[in-house]
Amino acid sequence: MVPSSRGLIPDANFPQCLRSALQQPDLAITAISPLIDSSSATPDNWQTIADAITAAQRDYDGFVVLHGTDTLAYTAAAITLMLQGLGKPVIITGSQYPLGEEGSDASNNVRGALTAAQMQEGGVSVFFHNVLLRGDAVRKVHAQAFAAFTSGDAAPLAHWLNGELQWHSQPTISNKTSAYLQGNWRGFQRGAVAMLYVYPDMPESAFLPVLTDPEIKGVVLCSFGSGNLPERDDLHSAIRNAVARGVRIINTTQCLGGEVRQDTYAAGAGALGVENGAALTPEMVFVTLHYALAMSV
Repeated sequence: MVPSSRGLIPDANFPQCLRSALQQPDLAITAISPLIDSSSATPDNWQTIADAITAAQRDYDGFVVLHGTDTLAYTAAAITLMLQGLGKPVIITGSQYPLGEEGSDASNNVRGALTAAQMQEGGVSVFFHNVLLRGDAVRKVHAQAFAAFTSGDAAPLAHWLNGELQWHSQPTISNKTSAYLQGNWRGFQRGAVAMLYVYPDMPESAFLPVLTDPEIKGVVLCSFGSGNLPERDDLHSAIRNAVARGVRIINTTQCLGGEVRQDTYAAGAGALGVENGAALTPEMVFVTLHYALAMSV
């Protein structure tokens, strides 16, 4: 990013700036055009990133994806699914402050990610502020701090100390070749998945449009605690009706740790026919629903 009259915008000269900052003039960088703010990222952008990695899979032993932080967790979850079976490490990183800004965390994060890409056996993970996290469990938890991401109850894979990675475990690598790598995942359905965040005294206008829209085929239900909902007939009825129409609704917790156990309380959503998201993050459930819909095309 570079300053503009409207605030920070993508830097078209970023590849050269990065090579200069890292003092690696021969570093292989593929710039995906047009560069965007990650707040505008869509499933089409996940597809483009996965395409670029797949096209170069025979040329390199590992990959680093540079990504804005706002939707980094969604992309990490998506390409974790999309690149199953790749067998090579894919490390995603970014920075809280632009590369050219004094005190930026960009160079440190990229160096750490490059180190991880050379040492990790395979799978998708996220390197940020000296910690390597599972790609399918990461969430952004701070808007400004360098330690912007966590993986909840999923322990870090490694810590970067004095230029070296101290490993705790390697990411789990699927042995199967993914449908994406077979060239079959082309059916992203824009607008087919919605997220429904539950809050106290929410009006019907906040949930009925989502649960009755015929174009919506999947819903991420962000509920309280271990999977609880307000005891409201209108909300319960709308959820049951949506499930009966074939809408997949997966229950996730708004909490940053723990998991959904939706049959624990009477207020739990288990009796409504929704699926239990267990410890999956809302981001992971969102891309999982997209994945399932795409695979069904």
